[in-house]
Amino acid sequence: LFENENTKQGLGRVAQLQQPTTFKNLIQTVKSALGLSHLVVCGNMDTNIKKIAICTGSGGEIDFMNQAIKKGCNAYITGDLKYHNAQMAKELGLCVIDASHYETEVVIVPVICDYINRCAKRLNMQIECIPSKTNGQTLNIV
Repeated sequence: LFENENTKQGLGRVAQLQQPTTFKNLIQTVKSALGLSHLVVCGNMDTNIKKIAICTGSGGEIDFMNQAIKKGCNAYITGDLKYHNAQMAKELGLCVIDASHYETEVVIVPVICDYINRCAKRLNMQIECIPSKTNGQTLNIV
């Protein structure tokens, strides 16, 4: 998952914060960045967050969280967090944010399309990647 910190491959990313923040402040930052009013979270709001792991989509598995802990992270942002996995994370001292499967993945679609378009242009291929506007969020937070 996170073994390739110095490459662009892998399912997740690890980031060392330049300025540590509290878990409570990190939650607000994630809400703002993703344009969300609500998140599912687990952890002590006063925890001093220094290093974060991120795995978009369905990254709420114990194995992924253990990888984050092994990398020295004390916060993990993902989607599809299961209840018992959140309990395990809490016992291990890992603060977790479930920002939903859709919301954590939709932000990368334009980036991937841009990458495909640049590669196609560089290779003189007649390909155009256009992000879908019809496959939107199916679950609503109310």
